[in-house]
Amino acid sequence: MKESKSLYSSDISSVVEGGITFTGLNDTDSSGNISVSEGSDDLSWYYIFLHHTRLEKVKKLLDTRFITFVHKTVSYSKKEGHVKSVEKPTIPGLLFVQGDKHEIQLFITENLPGLYLATDRSSGKTAVISNNEMQSFIRLSAVDEGGIRVLEKPLEYYSEGNRKVRVVSGILKGTEGYIVRISREKCLVTALGNITVAISGIIKESIKDL
Repeated sequence: MKESKSLYSSDISSVVEGGITFTGLNDTDSSGNISVSEGSDDLSWYYIFLHHTRLEKVKKLLDTRFITFVHKTVSYSKKEGHVKSVEKPTIPGLLFVQGDKHEIQLFITENLPGLYLATDRSSGKTAVISNNEMQSFIRLSAVDEGGIRVLEKPLEYYSEGNRKVRVVSGILKGTEGYIVRISREKCLVTALGNITVAISGIIKESIKDL
């Protein structure tokens, strides 16, 4: 059953850019049900930026050794009375991969020269996402189309003048971020590695001020 998605909290005057809308990656089994890989509980996630024309080939190669994830957007168009859906990566060339950091980079170096795991802006080290964080976003993407947007600015940009909160229940339990108004809607702005995202529909009873 789909979780209720509405967000109400004290009024916030902050207004930021709308960004890009996520609709999620909907892998389905033979019965049409959404299927999301759990991966390994003790392994973190990393990500790679590459030319969008190489994405499928690189993903297929990495799939032979690791768990990968591409966030996709579904758009709809109507032609001659029929509605057609088109699925494509939300951010062209963005590929998430789960595994041991050194094993992933060694595999990339040996098989995909010129590619590297993305680095953290502040530390210069490899950007890392915990499995719990990643699974929360994957599940949210699967059940709430349009619920996640990618923002261009770093998380620190949204800290001034906005409530800092922690999600205490639901899919995103434990996630921290800021409550910000985006396109007239109040959202939780948080970070996934170096990627800043805005999540709509957080129920006010599920968040706690920090």
